[in-house]
Amino acid sequence: TGLAIAAAWATAPLTFKPPATALDSEQIAALERRYRAFALFFATVGVMSATAVWHGISALRRRPPVVLDHLAYAATTLAGTALLLLGLNLGQMLFIAFGLIASITGLGDARFVLRPPADPRRATIIRHLQAMLGGATAALTAFSALTLRRMVGVEGAFALSFWLLPVVLGVLATVLWTRRWQRRR
Repeated sequence: TGLAIAAAWATAPLTFKPPATALDSEQIAALERRYRAFALFFATVGVMSATAVWHGISALRRRPPVVLDHLAYAATTLAGTALLLLGLNLGQMLFIAFGLIASITGLGDARFVLRPPADPRRATIIRHLQAMLGGATAALTAFSALTLRRMVGVEGAFALSFWLLPVVLGVLATVLWTRRWQRRR
């Protein structure tokens, strides 16, 4: 869904989300730029979700990495870096936060793919569940930000919490769960 929204907003943003009121040409151009910036955001979220599921499935295969394993971490890292740079350029905290998350996630995926773990059996199950929790976190974040926020009727600076709180909770749950599995013998 994130990739479809990204494609729509990148190609014809005002067709898919027309302005609520009449705007002059400068306002239309500014709105199109804003929507196109969000296209990169939605693309990054879509890439993160897809690659999380891919890595979760791939971890269970217990075989040497395939090209798609390398493309997945590269796409996540590149999308995250681009979003981070755009966020820094625009002063957009949401883009900065998700750009950092995607970049760190992509680098972690690269480390797992490029450096096979010493204990492959344990590492495989841990990586599988980390990736699946990442995919679930992405889905929960999308629901929270796009549906729950509108149902509650929150706007302004507090609306950012509907994007970030599910991520913080998902990362915390993943870290705690990983530590628990790493202690098992």
